[in-house]
Amino acid sequence: MSATVLSAPAIDRVSASESERIVAALHRDGAVLVPGVLDPAEALRRADSLAALPLVAGDSQWPGPESDLITTIFNRDPAWLDLLDPPGVIEAMERALGWDCHIVNQKGWRNRPGYRNGKVHVDHLFVPMPEEWCQDPRYTPPLFIISALLYLSDIDADLAPTSAWPGSHRSGRAPRDGETAWHGQEGIPVLCRAGDMLLFRCDVWHSGSANTSADRTRFVIETAYAQRCVAQKFWPYLDFTLAPATRAAASPRQLRLLGEHPISSYG
Repeated sequence: MSATVLSAPAIDRVSASESERIVAALHRDGAVLVPGVLDPAEALRRADSLAALPLVAGDSQWPGPESDLITTIFNRDPAWLDLLDPPGVIEAMERALGWDCHIVNQKGWRNRPGYRNGKVHVDHLFVPMPEEWCQDPRYTPPLFIISALLYLSDIDADLAPTSAWPGSHRSGRAPRDGETAWHGQEGIPVLCRAGDMLLFRCDVWHSGSANTSADRTRFVIETAYAQRCVAQKFWPYLDFTLAPATRAAASPRQLRLLGEHPISSYG
């Protein structure tokens, strides 16, 4: 099984010293695979925990009955808190997004056989512009939101791999309906092991795919990190309350990631 199929090498190991390389890859390629964020045995244990979570208000079966989308994982049990700031990854997020970055949300995915989600898209395009401007080497597209997909399953070609289009964040636009190539390059599926993490910026082209396996479920924890100026989206939004057990167990850094900020320019 390939550790990565992105154009740039995977980050060799997870440590604070690797944060500069991770951020450089996000600027260059728009996506990077970080192996070994969790030990494979621990990842599989977390998959069992995710499998056991019941659907509650705010969760959904999206985009269809073959998939469960579980929101605000961090608020279910303090045992999930450590996935907010895994060593090495969190240093990269703070380097990329600022010392006061936070999370937009943290979701769990259970994608069963028959799941399909293959449209090429960007999650958000903050600065649309003509491609020739975006390609100018004097310009560095800013990082606003970075998604982190922590795989709790081994991902092969049958288990709904995510595909990324390296460099497409410099297109200055979202893909058009039906568009599957950028500069002649199709998306590259990311095949990896349980415990690996795919990081990608919100303006890079990417897509899901189908779970064509006979009997396997893809288990993923998705955490979206953002600059502080980007609003958090914790369901039910204005009525969201941090669970007392989560607040009591969270570290100061985790509380900041959950939105406990000092006063700043806009409050």
